[in-house]
Amino acid sequence: MWVASPLSGDAGGMETNETTPAQGHTVERRMDGDPHPGQFYSHTLRTPTARWWKPVVGIIGGSVLLLLASIVASLAAMAIDVAAFGRPFSVGVLTPTMYAATMLSLILLIPITWVFVRFLHGQRWGFNGSIEGRLRTGWMVRALPVLLVVFAVYMIAFMQLTPDMGERSPNWLSFAVIALLLMPFQAAAEEVFFRGYVQRAAGSWLGGEKAALVVGTLISASLFAAFHFAQDPWLVFYYFSFGVTLSIAARLTGGLEVPILLHAVNNVVSGVLGAYMSDMNRAFDRSVGVGGPFMLVQVVFVALVVAVLVWWARRSGLRSQVPA
Repeated sequence: MWVASPLSGDAGGMETNETTPAQGHTVERRMDGDPHPGQFYSHTLRTPTARWWKPVVGIIGGSVLLLLASIVASLAAMAIDVAAFGRPFSVGVLTPTMYAATMLSLILLIPITWVFVRFLHGQRWGFNGSIEGRLRTGWMVRALPVLLVVFAVYMIAFMQLTPDMGERSPNWLSFAVIALLLMPFQAAAEEVFFRGYVQRAAGSWLGGEKAALVVGTLISASLFAAFHFAQDPWLVFYYFSFGVTLSIAARLTGGLEVPILLHAVNNVVSGVLGAYMSDMNRAFDRSVGVGGPFMLVQVVFVALVVAVLVWWARRSGLRSQVPA
């Protein structure tokens, strides 16, 4: 899986590898769509090959493909539930099979994004991870244990503020295992598409870096919130603010390390604890009235944690601009 290894060494495409005799190491040629030294992450699709129609094709195409993947996965899950487990289909009832199918359809955003970045924009895949042409996993590994503890303590306390979440599902262990195994990749895939592609692609329309950041952030956060299909205004606000916060983090740290790490830990911890402490159907209910002012606690907490992670990442040497 790409989130566990450097991104810059994928094969194929327009670049080739050369060995420099004097230094005895491999140097990778630039692709025409690669960013230039000094560019910030949110502006790295603003290259000489940028055209106004490319983000339109990529953003709309990726969104349509995601919807199709979700529909196909849901139909397949329904068929498996009926044929293999004898569960009658019921609208609004979340089964472990449907839960896993939802995660898998979202994970498909990784190959979908790869196609658009590499072949539509002509850019090496590694620059979707960061301005250094790879995902800087060393810092992520160091920060992961600390973040897991912080989120576990917080989520247990936060669930006491939420309305009655019902009794634990009989299939709670299946839900917890699915969350533990698939949610890290689901969260990474959402960051790869919404922050890594949509934000940068929309930002390529503007020449000014600050304007590109604002426009890219608003479009990516709006699309991110829309794809959660929440009807409750408090939940919509939470998803939108979550997207804005992670877009700013990507800009300040030069990559997706902070967004992926926070998103993955948030989803895994809430998914595992939610499976153990609540009815999963209620936990994923996004109808009007489910949210409330208590969601502001979540918004503030995420913003504070991101601020600390950004400080830690920058102090650890994660650069925010494309190096020479």
